[in-house]
Amino acid sequence: TTNVFDRSGLPTYLVYPDNKVLTYLAYDSAGRLSRKIDRNAAGTTLTYFNYTRNANGFPEQVAYEGGAYGYFRYDALDRLTLEQRISSGNAMTYGFYYNYDADSNRYFKFDAHAASPNAHYYTFDARNRLTSEEQK
Repeated sequence: TTNVFDRSGLPTYLVYPDNKVLTYLAYDSAGRLSRKIDRNAAGTTLTYFNYTRNANGFPEQVAYEGGAYGYFRYDALDRLTLEQRISSGNAMTYGFYYNYDADSNRYFKFDAHAASPNAHYYTFDARNRLTSEEQK
């Protein structure tokens, strides 16, 4: 693999040994990944991620190749509460909703995928160790 780095030491360009995939990386002013593009040797985009971050620096929206996009939402303690991917045709590809207890353990996850929605319930012991998971 051949790597090119920026002045901060972050990789900005990667060429893999087979020369079939080239990766371009960009960062925001805080050094967090903001864009990743993988292209084949002919220059065709294989994968594309472009992140928009909230005031606390967490990903809030991501644009994908082909016009798809994703959303992320967080609670007041910066815990992920919503994760969705929307296709270029505006159909939800997947959606997850999360709830947390007072110790920040994720005790509930709802998979809202239209084909097979289901809920996951998690329990923890007094030391915050996962003790069970139940899917309904």
